[in-house]
Amino acid sequence: MPELGPLRPERVAVYTLTLPGLAVAERIHRVLPGSTLYAAAKYRGLLEGAVYFEEPIKELLLKTWPLHDGHVFVMASGIVLRAIAP
Repeated sequence: MPELGPLRPERVAVYTLTLPGLAVAERIHRVLPGSTLYAAAKYRGLLEGAVYFEEPIKELLLKTWPLHDGHVFVMASGIVLRAIAP
């Protein structure tokens, strides 16, 4: 198998659904320069540069999954499992 090299921060997406999660996601986003932070639309305007979404996380992931090499979820693992399951 060929060596893929290190994961580039600009290819990482960070997702959050809650206000407490937003604080954690922001810290992760800051240490990964160029990463994309996706936050629930109800928190629009709280973080400059975040991408706010209204659709269910499963629908969002259908669009964003191929755009990123790494995905960090700041939410309950059950939500993530249901969202990425076929």
